[in-house]
Amino acid sequence: MKQERYKKPNVFSYTIGRIISFFYTTFLLNHHYVKNELKNIKGPAVVLGNHASSCDQFIACRSCRKRITYVISEAMYYTLPAKWFFSSLHLINKQQFFTSLADIRNMKDVISNKGILLLYPAGVVPSCGKSTKLLSATGKLLKMLEADTYIIREHGMNLSNPKWQDGIRKGNPETEVFRLFMAEDFKKLSPEEVFEKASDALYFNDYEWQETRMVEFKGGNRIAGLENVLHSCPVCSSHFSISNTDNTLKCSSCGFLAKADNYGFLHSDSEGFAFRHPPVWESAIHKNIRENIAGNPDFTYSSKALITMLDKKLRRFTELGKGSVTVTYNEISIVLDSGESCYRESTDHFPIIPMIPGKYFDLQDGSTVFRCYAEEKKDVAYVTDIVSCIAELK
Repeated sequence: MKQERYKKPNVFSYTIGRIISFFYTTFLLNHHYVKNELKNIKGPAVVLGNHASSCDQFIACRSCRKRITYVISEAMYYTLPAKWFFSSLHLINKQQFFTSLADIRNMKDVISNKGILLLYPAGVVPSCGKSTKLLSATGKLLKMLEADTYIIREHGMNLSNPKWQDGIRKGNPETEVFRLFMAEDFKKLSPEEVFEKASDALYFNDYEWQETRMVEFKGGNRIAGLENVLHSCPVCSSHFSISNTDNTLKCSSCGFLAKADNYGFLHSDSEGFAFRHPPVWESAIHKNIRENIAGNPDFTYSSKALITMLDKKLRRFTELGKGSVTVTYNEISIVLDSGESCYRESTDHFPIIPMIPGKYFDLQDGSTVFRCYAEEKKDVAYVTDIVSCIAELK
């Protein structure tokens, strides 16, 4: 999409955003900084966030006194409320997982004008508290921008604002903000070296962090929704067999039980239980999927879903009808129940796909975005898992 050349975020709108961010992160999240080297910088600079939760933008806004230019996906940009407010922030909106020459130009304009540019190179919030891989082109992009580069590394945010559950839980999340590269470093480093250093700096695992902090979360079913991510049994590998009641995950096939404590850790009486941390369970699911795909050259999986498409003029997703999303090793397709084929893309284009567990996943065809609401809630994470596993196998 063609955008205007660089403009600073409107000072009035940005100030409102900073005030909201302060109260939201301080009083609702109980968030604090353990280090903040970004606070008083003058720019130009690139800021990389580890995208630990949907609250990241509030934390970034508080991190720097100078106004930041955010880079966000088109799907988010065109569904934001209060169009006048967000338009005045002069956000850079782009296709998710694809950076065009125009996008690079818009980003370089920010740097050329001594601005602060914010990127989330993982592209998505992780589903289970552990960082996902960065997009492979991150190293090349940072070398092209050639500016001082800072890291915003959050800890505990995926516990306070888990992707699999609506709302927030008051914990004690903390953030480190530090400089990773000086502009001149990019002359000496290869794109691969930049990528590796950025990946290491942005890595987080909230459950490893929680082992040393032991922040307690109270009230109700604290893991409601986690069954939509940990959808298959780690013991018998039964598909979609996990239910969730009173902070307990149970397999309907083999009877396996895992109960969550007030700190988010899982416990079981099963011999050899190795899934205290939910990301370990998620990894076991991925391992089974990879083995299934690798051992089946004709692998295919279909999910029934309500298909919607982003209407940029209306700034919302409009319904196309019910249909099927089918994933094979080589492609992803959408066919409506009417017989119309409205989407077909190679799996080579997707390291991962955006989703909200138990609700929907997004598929993109150029600037067209399809949002698919699966009839089976667990299908949302499962389809996403399949696509990620295919990318790993390739």
